[in-house]
Amino acid sequence: LSYQIVDSLIWLGIRDMINDFRKKKLKLRPVTYLSGTQGSSSDVPTGYIWSPHLVPKPK
Repeated sequence: LSYQIVDSLIWLGIRDMINDFRKKKLKLRPVTYLSGTQGSSSDVPTGYIWSPHLVPKPK
């Protein structure tokens, strides 16, 4: 959940620059946060970090 919140806040800060570049330079339509892969939580990288005291390192 925290990844999605931070990702949304970053997008809010840069969306105008991204969409201006897309429209003026690339002649593409503007994108919204929910279009494309940004809205999909299945693409969020997930790492599970365990203490070696809890789970020993694999050999």
